[in-house]
Amino acid sequence: GSSGIGSTAIAMAKAFGVSKVIVTAGSEEKCDACLRFGADVAINYNDESEDGKLDWTTKAGKVDFILDMVGGEYLNQNL
Repeated sequence: GSSGIGSTAIAMAKAFGVSKVIVTAGSEEKCDACLRFGADVAINYNDESEDGKLDWTTKAGKVDFILDMVGGEYLNQNL
């Protein structure tokens, strides 16, 4: 979420009226950057204490869009 593509995606999602932008990043610093870019929730995928945070965040509804620029082993986690 904190890369150039990720930060642009956050800004575009907000500009198009997405009500909740949830991102993942690999460090607290990157998560903080995503929040500054406008994300509503940032999950550090390297922090085991954050396991289940996405389930809690999305329990009230579905996820409409996933942007996964890495794919591979992370794809199933994102779904």
